[in-house]
Amino acid sequence: MTKLVTSFIFCIIYHHVSSQMPEERGIVMSVYAYPDDQKLKHLEKFPGYENVSSVLADGISFDDSSLRFDSIDIDFAAKTGYAYEENYRAILFLSGYSKALDVDNMVFDAVHYGVSLDSIQLAVDWLSKTVYWCDVTYRWIVAASVHKDKVSKDYFKVIIHDHLDKPTGIAVDPLEGYLFWSDSGKGAKIERSDLTGSNRKTIVSKGVTSPGQMTVDIADKRIYWIHVEAIHSANYDGTGERHITRYDVSSLHDLAIFREVIYISDTNSDELLSVNKTDGLNVADPLLLDSYTIYGLAVYSAETQPTKDKETNAGLHKAIVFASATHICYIDIRSLAAFYFEPVCIFTVVKASNEKRKKRQDTTLEPTASPGDKIKLFNLDMKQTIAYYVNMDNKIYARQLRLPIENEAKELITSAGGTISGIAYDAVDAGNLYWCESDTGNIFMINVNDKIVTKVNADGVTLVKPRNILVLQAQRKLAWVSGEDGAMSIQTMNMDGTELFDVVSDFIDIGALTIDQEHQVFYFLAPSRGSVYSVPFNGSETLERYFVSLEDSANLILHYNKYISWVYTDPGYPNAVGSYNYEERQIIGHGFFDTETTIIDIKVLDEKLQTPERTSPCLRQNGGCSQVCITKYENDAMTKVCECQLGYKLETDQKSCKTEVVRDNFLLVADWTVDLIFQIDLVTNEINAIPLGDSGYLMGVLYDAEHKKLIWSEFFDGQVYSMNVDGTDRKVVSDIGFSYAYRFAMDTVTGNLYYTAFSSAHIGVITPSGENIWLIDDFFWEDLQAIAVHPQKGWLYFSAIDSDSYIARANMDGSNVEKIIIGEHVLYPAGLAIDYQNDYMYWCDSSLDTVQRCNLDGEECETIVNNSKIGDEINDIVLDDKYLHVVQVSLTAPYTKTEVGYNIGLGKVDTLSLYKSNNQNKQKVGGGCAGNGGLGDCSTICLPTSAGRACACNDGIDLKTDGKTCSDIYQCTDVITQVVNITAGVIEIKLPTTCSRLNETTCEYTCPKYYMPTIKDSSTLTCTASGWDRENDTLCEEIRCPPTIENGKLDTDCEAEVGNTCDFKCNNGFQKTEEKTFCTRSGSWHKNTTEFCEKKTAQGAQKEEEDTWKKTDVLLVVIICAVLVFVLCVVVAVLIHRLIRGRRRSTESGGSVAYQKEPKYLRDDLDDDRRRDSEISAGYIQPKLNDITEETVSTSMVNPLYNNEPLPAVSQHVIPKDKNCLIH
Repeated sequence: MTKLVTSFIFCIIYHHVSSQMPEERGIVMSVYAYPDDQKLKHLEKFPGYENVSSVLADGISFDDSSLRFDSIDIDFAAKTGYAYEENYRAILFLSGYSKALDVDNMVFDAVHYGVSLDSIQLAVDWLSKTVYWCDVTYRWIVAASVHKDKVSKDYFKVIIHDHLDKPTGIAVDPLEGYLFWSDSGKGAKIERSDLTGSNRKTIVSKGVTSPGQMTVDIADKRIYWIHVEAIHSANYDGTGERHITRYDVSSLHDLAIFREVIYISDTNSDELLSVNKTDGLNVADPLLLDSYTIYGLAVYSAETQPTKDKETNAGLHKAIVFASATHICYIDIRSLAAFYFEPVCIFTVVKASNEKRKKRQDTTLEPTASPGDKIKLFNLDMKQTIAYYVNMDNKIYARQLRLPIENEAKELITSAGGTISGIAYDAVDAGNLYWCESDTGNIFMINVNDKIVTKVNADGVTLVKPRNILVLQAQRKLAWVSGEDGAMSIQTMNMDGTELFDVVSDFIDIGALTIDQEHQVFYFLAPSRGSVYSVPFNGSETLERYFVSLEDSANLILHYNKYISWVYTDPGYPNAVGSYNYEERQIIGHGFFDTETTIIDIKVLDEKLQTPERTSPCLRQNGGCSQVCITKYENDAMTKVCECQLGYKLETDQKSCKTEVVRDNFLLVADWTVDLIFQIDLVTNEINAIPLGDSGYLMGVLYDAEHKKLIWSEFFDGQVYSMNVDGTDRKVVSDIGFSYAYRFAMDTVTGNLYYTAFSSAHIGVITPSGENIWLIDDFFWEDLQAIAVHPQKGWLYFSAIDSDSYIARANMDGSNVEKIIIGEHVLYPAGLAIDYQNDYMYWCDSSLDTVQRCNLDGEECETIVNNSKIGDEINDIVLDDKYLHVVQVSLTAPYTKTEVGYNIGLGKVDTLSLYKSNNQNKQKVGGGCAGNGGLGDCSTICLPTSAGRACACNDGIDLKTDGKTCSDIYQCTDVITQVVNITAGVIEIKLPTTCSRLNETTCEYTCPKYYMPTIKDSSTLTCTASGWDRENDTLCEEIRCPPTIENGKLDTDCEAEVGNTCDFKCNNGFQKTEEKTFCTRSGSWHKNTTEFCEKKTAQGAQKEEEDTWKKTDVLLVVIICAVLVFVLCVVVAVLIHRLIRGRRRSTESGGSVAYQKEPKYLRDDLDDDRRRDSEISAGYIQPKLNDITEETVSTSMVNPLYNNEPLPAVSQHVIPKDKNCLIH
């Protein structure tokens, strides 16, 4: 897990560097000045040994004013500092540390987040690269790997947790393999264990009341600890306890030791105290750092962190030894930093009689020896300072380098049968010397004492031109270069010739080979590539390349500490040297040996390189452990123990860690202490870690049972993630912007994911397509907490922390928000859960440590869990059909509790999620969004409400006026128009209003009145991207009754349409049961067609005959009546005709009616008024009434409108005279 402390930005205030750079050492102090000035200061000298009155290092300051470094320690060799920071509750590291406080070369990061807010002390094992700390609140001791490959991955393990009450101090001696700690709680004591937490032993208990911070004196094998206002000490086994000193009215915070002086920080007087470790007397005046209070202390010195028990310092023990063909010489190892190297020659093969002796320091090397005597290779027994060299005759000699050059003494070890191409001395099995022969392809070993020669490589195994042989002391292996140009290899095998292995194979160019035994790395020259390469002894990593502009002539290489040097030929300088710092990746410079003859071999002489020392097996590559490596002593030998952090299991190789997640019956918990998600197996109670990969600060977690996905969120990250529980298929579900999703609730009907969010507090929903919608955002100071949904009811519930904390309910579209639980009994409502079977709501208060059950209106609440006296912090709850979890609580009285997945490694478990495939407490299908894949009748997004549902659209898309369909959604038509036949013409086929008409939606259509679907029992249509799938087929046909009946037939003019009445005839021998029939809406006649005609009977025949006569009689009567009516009409017509004729006669004899057309001149002369008042009408002159006589009226009348055509003749009639009668 990688976390950057982004707020840690350093700035150098001031640092005095003297003209003479002192050796790296001093005291590192964490200091603080009110109100917000935290610094790391470096005191360059040790009080009591040097005058420090004027040496006040300014140190490193931090932009983040909240930082508080309470405890610190230093790994001198790794140049790395470690600190407990109380506000971030983290163990931090600072790599690239030096007393110069060069910020540009420093890296600040976190080892571990999740320690408690209390007094924490830490200690570093500089051999195994492990940091230990004790935690007072969690009451445990933790080990964390800080190897460079593991430091940022938060690999840690709780190694001690039983019977700890208040562990306050801790110290480590990795040389002896001891871990010490003080416990100031009940039964105060000081204990010791090995570095794995095993072999625990109480070493000091009598008279101990409140032991505090501790340190160790590795030289004298004693522990020192703060005891309130005093300092006490004891041997490693607890014996020899003594009181060192006491400071009244003090607040002693931390202590550190260098040689004979104890340094103590007093936060009451703000002073650094310096006292003798034996008698407690002050050895220097108290040091006051202006206005700063000193807290943590750490000694910065290689002397206090040795890599072995002791060092030798006799004679020639640190030098660069080299050989020419005739001489073996050396330079002091410190001279390598210079440009010019003036060697001292200590042996020569040149005969005394053949040269004129010069002074011993003469560097003129004259090659006057015989060819066979000339040197071509050598190696060293560094402890005995013996050089084993090979001459050109392939003879091996031993030469004591302490002898003066004038002394020609040497010992013949052996004469080889082949051409020796490499020689190596084994310091572990002292006296064994190995060499390889390029021509025979063999490796041999000889014991220099008994001179017995043994062939190492097995018979039948011939090496290809082996050369440059080396001994890997700790691994008990040999290594060498083999092969031809263009196909070279680095090979290894055991000392007995077994397990031949290619570390590097088929490399184009390997010029020379050397080793870093401490870090188990090969370094070799590749002149053709201008580079130096490195590779681990086991070949487990790819080659690392160092671009050093290597010269083509480079042919020799040596390694010392963090430097690589090589010898090459330069014009004017036959023995030039280049050097490179591979840690800083910096070329140091070039120099040359002041010799005239070519250097043919070169070695470092340092007894430490061949002295078996207590090198931690965890040092190189974390000891091969995938997570935590802890050193353990067995029979005075240091061994490694690989451990796994919580949730992982050690595999059979005892190195690798794995997690075995289960797929059913589990709880998921978000552990905020370690920022991991753990899975608790509800069957076995085992805890498995979910492999999140690179993640940040965890927030919420949820298991999506439908898709079998884990969903989670992280602080400072607006994205919501999902993946399988085994860590595969990691994806981003949605990005909610500048807010951080906290808790989740899944609507299993719609697939919508509801959440509460921090920073721009709101409640939102993420749709299955990843669309994010903010539903409620009108919050002010509230911190939103839990959320739960009840889709069948259309409700969502959420809790909020405020001055008046509450639980609220709203529709799932965010409308109708109402606070349903509020009051003094609601302080920190952290969790919510719904019982869907019984319609209950459960909620927990993490401040009151209670769980209550209420109805869905927030009423009728009862407390079913009350842990207020225990102090359990209940942060979240989940339900199945039987139990309430976080601690497993029965849902029925008396609410029995059972611990599930208890482990001291679990930190603050904040969020829970449950999955059981047989869980009956499931959301019920229902509500306004049921059907259509959770969309109901909505086109895009469906949100349940208590009234049904609310439809919504993606961002930027409008909802159509139908309230269901989004404007970007294609819909098929709601009416289909079709021509069915010529008579009926066009009909309209309608779809129901409940049909969404969306793509791939299937709906039933309805035919118009008196029409029915063409395909019986199939009235469905499916909407496609191009319209309804059967839109071009005839969907409806007119409803008609059958054209035939049983035992008869319908009249030929019968239209068998709905509502029509038709006559019918029965076949011979059958008679009607109905006179007529009519067609019903169902497309059938009003009765069964088999009932229209029935067989005739005798009685029926007689009756039919009688009916026939009756019909005949009726017909005769009708005919007679018709004749009589006709005759009567004729008579009446005759009478009328006569009457009219008589009237005409009367008119002709007694008066006349004259019709004449209006004169034209009269029309022209009449004005409008006269014409309006005139009795003239529409082109006629009103007839004038003459005296009417009884004479007949003239029959010669004309039609004035039609050119005086005669009017039709009419019957004449006589009209009696009567002047009072006007004819109009």
